[in-house]
Amino acid sequence: MDREKVNWYPDELLFLKENINKLTNQQLLDAINAKRSKPVGYSAMRHQFIRMGILRQIQIRWSQEDVNYLKKHFRKKGNVELAILLTKRKKTFRVIDGKRVYRQFNKKHVEKKLKLLKLKRTPEEVSAIKKRNIEIGLTPVITSSDNYWSRGVRQKSKDGDIKIWKRQDGKLIRVIKVDGKFTPYSRWFYHNFISPVPAGMNVFHIDLDPLNDDPENLELRNKKGVNREDRKRALQLLNVRLEKQFQNLAATTTREEQKTAQKELARLKKLIKQIELKLNYAQNNSTQHNRYYTGEVSECLLT
Repeated sequence: MDREKVNWYPDELLFLKENINKLTNQQLLDAINAKRSKPVGYSAMRHQFIRMGILRQIQIRWSQEDVNYLKKHFRKKGNVELAILLTKRKKTFRVIDGKRVYRQFNKKHVEKKLKLLKLKRTPEEVSAIKKRNIEIGLTPVITSSDNYWSRGVRQKSKDGDIKIWKRQDGKLIRVIKVDGKFTPYSRWFYHNFISPVPAGMNVFHIDLDPLNDDPENLELRNKKGVNREDRKRALQLLNVRLEKQFQNLAATTTREEQKTAQKELARLKKLIKQIELKLNYAQNNSTQHNRYYTGEVSECLLT
């Protein structure tokens, strides 16, 4: 189906040329479509810019004053606040057609500049900035009674809903909501469908994959520790799952299925790599320990 050609009027072309650096794309479209019976799309306007030989994007480099301001205040102020203040300062601009065009800053601009300047905040500074954002109103205060769920921004979970959470250590865990509270899915599943879980016992994932809640992959233990033999066994099981996942990827037919299979494949590879690193680290430490107590250590380390 051929696209319908857009006929541009002389006054519209003049309006685009005079305001391309003053208004956003949406503002330009709104102004033009306000006088048209049939609206013009963004793509048609972009192609018209190309035909006219004018550019929408004009680079306005940071002024040295704003760079110095960023260096001075980035440890105490957040990126959003800095972007607002930098825009209000009006120290970064470019002269176009005899007029100053001031740069508009946003959070991404500040983040990129901090990265280029290799400026980093300490965890203590980040924590202080978060508190400051709440105090000055940039971040809403979240409490047990006033939060995203009570405000209706997010839908409340119901009993039986299953979710995957990311813990503070970066590991994923599957949870289920029971009696108004979320509990580890593996423990709930084992207790209700395999056998009761006594107090003090833990449900252990044999292949060390916290998302693999297959009954054959669960066992009860009285401690949470993982030893070398556990990792060796897990590595064998994960490699078998990895081969099956490659087969699943080859058998996918739709784009969504392929995307899901690739995501799971990448997760398994990452998990295998983590276990291998821990095994190698433990082996190296064990080798150094044995060399020391058997006298096979260099004299320079003993002196």
